Amino acid sequence: MRIKSKNPSIQPESARFARRAGERGNTMVEFAFVVLIILTILFGIVDFGRALYAYHFISNAAREGTRYASVRGATCDSAVITPCPVTTRQIDNYVKNVPLGIDVTQMHPHASFVSNGVAVCGVTQNYPGCAVQVIVDYNFKFLFPLMPSNFTMSSTSQMIITR
Repeated sequence: MRIKSKNPSIQPESARFARRAGERGNTMVEFAFVVLIILTILFGIVDFGRALYAYHFISNAAREGTRYASVRGATCDSAVITPCPVTTRQIDNYVKNVPLGIDVTQMHPHASFVSNGVAVCGVTQNYPGCAVQVIVDYNFKFLFPLMPSNFTMSSTSQMIITR
């Protein structure tokens, strides 16, 4: 025989289990919401990591292109360095061969010679003291569907021609 409690907050054990049985599905619904949020954050971090990785490569490609052009100016020695002097098309082709970790078909380099305030640069564009500028554009595609499908990154590097 059970003794009834005078305290109404103390219920029989069977009544407590009966109330919990109706709430068994709540845990699964809450788990589904939490997992959805955690996976969204996780895939977002992975995609932004890929974007940072790609930007690192295009930034490096722009720097390598300007370094390549800065030592291959109008007065370089063709017996020591080839090709000498270099053209903007040769710089663009060199830049496309620099990055190994990204899709080079989505990369669009553009090299140009800048006068940099030196009078001789108007006559001979790649003369020492003039500048070379390399702009690399890259069409990055996010994998996660909540992000924009196509994102254009750009990196610019400029260097003075030394030879």
